[in-house]
Amino acid sequence: MKDEGGAAKEGKRMSSSFLVQCAADHVRDTALQTSTVVGKAFQKWLVQPFNLIFLLIIIIAHIQLIVAVIQGFLMLLLSMFMR
Repeated sequence: MKDEGGAAKEGKRMSSSFLVQCAADHVRDTALQTSTVVGKAFQKWLVQPFNLIFLLIIIIAHIQLIVAVIQGFLMLLLSMFMR
């Protein structure tokens, strides 16, 4: 019986660690995607400053990054409650 409790505790710790790793990977991947998209849109917007579509793409990409960071924080809070 005591071994089952230890195994359950170890399982919770492993799933919590996995959740933290997934959160970090998600934020890292989103930041990489955002920087790539914003860089290309900014280059095109410098050539055509009156085309507001590129400016809209830049704003939406930053909003996506902010949402990913908030999701990451929420996942970290969830992992703290799992431990």
